[in-house]
Amino acid sequence: MSDAFTIDTHPLVWHAAGKVRKLGRRARAVLARFEQSDAVIHVPAVVTVELWFLMKNGTIRPATTFAGWWRGIIDAGFRTEPLDSQDVISASELDWQHGDVFDRMIVATTRRLGMPLLTGDGDITDSELVEVIW
Repeated sequence: MSDAFTIDTHPLVWHAAGKVRKLGRRARAVLARFEQSDAVIHVPAVVTVELWFLMKNGTIRPATTFAGWWRGIIDAGFRTEPLDSQDVISASELDWQHGDVFDRMIVATTRRLGMPLLTGDGDITDSELVEVIW
């Protein structure tokens, strides 16, 4: 199994909230390895934007500010993976009939990095555009 992964928005939120039962068995195993410093997890920058939107509209209600919550993610050892213009172009060119721009950019970033993606998103899994760990 790989030592480096990317992570989608929902498993990052569930992990941070301690809701490990919502995670797939294989994703839980990777996150346990991460907690033991035996795996590296990259968070695509667009996940930061999606989280901000979800918190701003009340879908996610952290006990702290968005900035404070994000600091906790970085302090836990997650690595932010920058979004560049090529990721956006790649996302626009994916052969995938899926309109969620966040998902498209997460997939494009994951493809650029050549890493498996921790996600339970059925649309991403069904696309077979990236290796999914769940």
